[in-house]
Amino acid sequence: MLFETVTAPITAWRSVMHEERINLVLPVNLIGSVFRLEVRDHRNGGMLRAALDTVSTAAAEGVRIEGVDDLGDGIVRNRI
Repeated sequence: MLFETVTAPITAWRSVMHEERINLVLPVNLIGSVFRLEVRDHRNGGMLRAALDTVSTAAAEGVRIEGVDDLGDGIVRNRI
């Protein structure tokens, strides 16, 4: 099954660096997907400050699928 690029704007303002976990509940297992997170200095765009791509280990800086939980009925929780 092929998927096109999907943009999911998630806005969160933070004043300090931190680690954040996101749970996406979808009818799709996202393991093997490619992610890109952009950090900008304004809500509606602004200058790109950092771009984080998909990584495979917790020690690397980027976006990682931590795991997937089967919730039944074809629905999975993707821990990102």
